[in-house]
Amino acid sequence: SYSYAAMAVVRFYEQRVENRIEARPYFEYAIEWCLQQGEKALVDFINNFPNTATRGLMRLLTNTYTSSVKGISDDLIRELSEASMMQTSIKRDLTHLVNVQPGDGNDINQQAFDAKHAVMPILR
Repeated sequence: SYSYAAMAVVRFYEQRVENRIEARPYFEYAIEWCLQQGEKALVDFINNFPNTATRGLMRLLTNTYTSSVKGISDDLIRELSEASMMQTSIKRDLTHLVNVQPGDGNDINQQAFDAKHAVMPILR
């Protein structure tokens, strides 16, 4: 299922994204996350075999000789966090289904986000 999620990310990026430069951090993070979760699921599946010989054979067949899974790099997380703090077209595309009602939690969060952006030049 994580492979399908990665394919959906690629499809969305290729077919629906207007500004690919703005979307690149979101795309790279989503792909990395899908692949990492798929690798973790495979490792957990192999580790679940109770028979040591079968587990060893599965590790050999799938080329997974260790239980460690590489995490998403801090640089990519930092790049995504900086991109998510900007008011961009990709952010509007990704959040267009969020229905904001005056006074609800989404509205309060959006107001706080806008207020933070208003004072960012002062803080730098």
